[in-house]
Amino acid sequence: MAVQRDFGIPTTRIEALTDGIFSFAMTILVLDFSVALISKEVAHGELIPTLVKLLPHLYGYLLSFFVLGMLWSGHRIEFHTIDRSDGALVLLNTAYLVFITFIPFLTVLIGKFFLAPIPLLLYSLNFLLVLVCRAATWYYATRGHRLVAKNMSDELISANWKVIKNAIVMVTLAIMASYFSPLAAYVIFGLMFIFYVVTIIRGTAGLPAK
Repeated sequence: MAVQRDFGIPTTRIEALTDGIFSFAMTILVLDFSVALISKEVAHGELIPTLVKLLPHLYGYLLSFFVLGMLWSGHRIEFHTIDRSDGALVLLNTAYLVFITFIPFLTVLIGKFFLAPIPLLLYSLNFLLVLVCRAATWYYATRGHRLVAKNMSDELISANWKVIKNAIVMVTLAIMASYFSPLAAYVIFGLMFIFYVVTIIRGTAGLPAK
């Protein structure tokens, strides 16, 4: 009986599924605003105070939109260099997407309980699990150049490892800060985004063609 060979398949289907999940997650983030705003009748004179009360929801929306943007960008860069797939890579990417889909729900929680430590702790822990899945995927794909080009430089592999490790460190700090000072955790997330943008601008010019 012939055995189906799940190796050497292009990554296009993985990337298409991932792009769809990210676009859906980023779109439904804004639904929290709609629910919060139309859940009760708002008189004309109460509109401004109501909008002010939505500021935590706005921050949660912006935070999660940028988080998802960073994660999608990282996935795009990594799969620019991963040129083939196998079953294990599919499973690792699926685990990654599981935690991505939790982000909109956790965004609603931090919007409703902005300075409460538990929702922010759950948000940060989920973020950490996303990064762990990303690290596992990158390790599996690049170990012995399993799923990347044989001529891919170790320098490029190490550069991406540095980005992932720095993100894990900063999210771990946010986890520790979230219980004692949620505002400090939010600041850490902001700094992480700035660091990531600078790193991407400085470090992606040398990506090889796929």
